[in-house]
Amino acid sequence: MCLTPMGPLLASSRIGKQRTPSGSVVYVAFGSFAVFNNSSASWRSGFSSRAGCFVGQWEIGLRLRKDESGIIGSEEIKDKLGRVLGDLGFKERAASVAKVLESVLLQEFDENILAQHLNKASSLLEELHTITYEAKTSEAKTQVVYMGKPHAIAIPYPAQGHVLLMLELSQRLAMQHDIKVTVVNTDFNHARVIKSISDSDKLQESVNLISIPDGLEPWEDRNDISRLREGMCQVMLPELEAVINKLNGKNCTEGRGDDKVTCVIADGSMTWALGVADKAGLRKVACWTVSGLAAASLLSIPKLVSDGIIDSHGRIQKHEMVRFAPDSPPIHSTNFIWASFGCKPTFNSRKFHSLLKLADRHICNSSFSLETGVFSAYPNITPLGPLLASTGHRKSLGYFWPPDPASLAWLDRHPTNSVVYVAFGSFTRFGREQFDELALGLELTGRPFLWVVRGDTEETYPDGFMERVGERGLIVRWAPQQQILSHPSVACFVSHCGWNSTVEGVVCGGVPFVCWPYFADQFLNETYICNEWKIGLRLRKDENGIIGRGEIEDKVESVLSHKSYKERALDLQRKTMDGIRGGKSHENLNDFIEWIKRN
Repeated sequence: MCLTPMGPLLASSRIGKQRTPSGSVVYVAFGSFAVFNNSSASWRSGFSSRAGCFVGQWEIGLRLRKDESGIIGSEEIKDKLGRVLGDLGFKERAASVAKVLESVLLQEFDENILAQHLNKASSLLEELHTITYEAKTSEAKTQVVYMGKPHAIAIPYPAQGHVLLMLELSQRLAMQHDIKVTVVNTDFNHARVIKSISDSDKLQESVNLISIPDGLEPWEDRNDISRLREGMCQVMLPELEAVINKLNGKNCTEGRGDDKVTCVIADGSMTWALGVADKAGLRKVACWTVSGLAAASLLSIPKLVSDGIIDSHGRIQKHEMVRFAPDSPPIHSTNFIWASFGCKPTFNSRKFHSLLKLADRHICNSSFSLETGVFSAYPNITPLGPLLASTGHRKSLGYFWPPDPASLAWLDRHPTNSVVYVAFGSFTRFGREQFDELALGLELTGRPFLWVVRGDTEETYPDGFMERVGERGLIVRWAPQQQILSHPSVACFVSHCGWNSTVEGVVCGGVPFVCWPYFADQFLNETYICNEWKIGLRLRKDENGIIGRGEIEDKVESVLSHKSYKERALDLQRKTMDGIRGGKSHENLNDFIEWIKRN
């Protein structure tokens, strides 16, 4: 057998520009096979006798020695590094070897001499692996965890739609992708979520649900946005820090590499969590449960301030239309997300944006087909949705209230495209007069309706209403919305236009909308539904700020009598599903998963 020398084969003998002093850096690398664990000793012993090729004959290094426990200690490593760096002889001999190899690259080296050194090099490579396996210290154990299973902490904003999305994303990451996810809810919401999960619901084994306090007393109103934000910053921030420190400290001590937190996925409304992750040296992801357009408006805060449209607290200074991307719908400044919360001094737009800038990635529960103009103009926002349990033929997990199982059976008894579905999310509240007008408007349609009235709502219905509508109407405390919208009997969706509800209406059923936005990003979503996609109609208030029963009846009848709304809704459903099933959203989700797995 003939061994033919044909190297060393290197792409380049120089690797970039020098940015540190000559001879000042200790380079540590162990190849692609080295793993520091207790099983390595059983198969590496055969290589130990070859150490002389590297250390003895070339004399360009020193052996690391194990102690009586079979461990190479930190003092041993420190001592050998000091001796190698302090003795110029090692450097001079290494330079001689380098000169020989360089002459080979320049084709100035005798072939016979090269063959001799290649034979020695084969032993050198084997011994190099041996030495890496022997470098097992307590400090090394701390670093090994980065080579283990990636572990993400996911922290949703404490509202129903946000929790549902974060749990669905967590399920996707854990499902067949070997990623561990710890979902951190508030104590208040955690109790509700756990209560709503039945024995038949399947939560991925790698998804863990934990909770931290939100800073509010049990009797306080969680719909008070200002009070909730205050509690989050004062209490949840240090509690999240404690969770990360506990997980990382405990698991590093125990050497459990698959449990070390490697990144934090924070709801876009929880920017303070990005600051916590940054302080801990973790990778940071802003997860937008709103549309790409809404996310773009928040990322554009500095420009809005510099243009004088808002001040540093987000207060509107100019009442005008603003377009965030060339091919996106214009938004009136009074419809900015934060504007609907009122002029609260607790919203510091500069601080909010400074925390947003910490994010390594921005992901969004939308698709390129739904918002082509926005995602073309903002390539830093990655659409990887809509993420819906129904597209994976699973049940949604994370409800605050147990869904009423009677709703699906009730729908089964009605013809195709006959039922008006009415739901307004977990925040919307109606006054007494508006609640009555809604009930009477549904009665006037003469159509069967399924109306979700939250379990925490204490409203009485108009006199005789329940008797008059009888079995034509079903009122439930909470409903499995994705399953309902997928049901063929549902004809249209009277909605508050939250982003989750919007994409569920598009994807699950391809149903037209009657729009009733309440606050936040819901007015932006109404613009998409009515102006851009043309799959719904908006309700108009009267001079007293009330949407009357006649207006409700009229818009429901209009959207159902004009087939074009349904046709466009079905077309949009098809385009969006194409992106989910092997399209751009599918590719983006896989890319995001690989990014997480790279630690």
